[in-house]
Amino acid sequence: MLSKKIKNLRESKHYSLRDLGEKSGLAFNTIAKYERGDAVPRGRSMEKLAVALGVTINDLTGDSPIRLTDGPFDAKKFERSLSEARLLDEDTKTLLNVIIEEFVEKKKLKDFYSGLGELSKKLV
Repeated sequence: MLSKKIKNLRESKHYSLRDLGEKSGLAFNTIAKYERGDAVPRGRSMEKLAVALGVTINDLTGDSPIRLTDGPFDAKKFERSLSEARLLDEDTKTLLNVIIEEFVEKKKLKDFYSGLGELSKKLV
């Protein structure tokens, strides 16, 4: 659970809530809310916490990979996600855009090399 990870990491570094607040630029009472599970850090706050604690965002967010849902593509859900993404702050939108561009580029390369493999099988 994220709240426990934040608290455990803070305590393992012997930081008080105020220490972590100063190092991260976040209010100590906000960090206390994260540790109690009353709030969840998002975007820049998550990044600031990770940097202050000397870990990656992946280290904070857990051991489990992204879970993909079963079933067919849901165009309405996809459109809702895009609409919600448009409401994010500029830094988060920039990060999301980089992730999408990287994903699309890797997919294009995978498809290209897969096509070459199929072509080479036909030539042999």
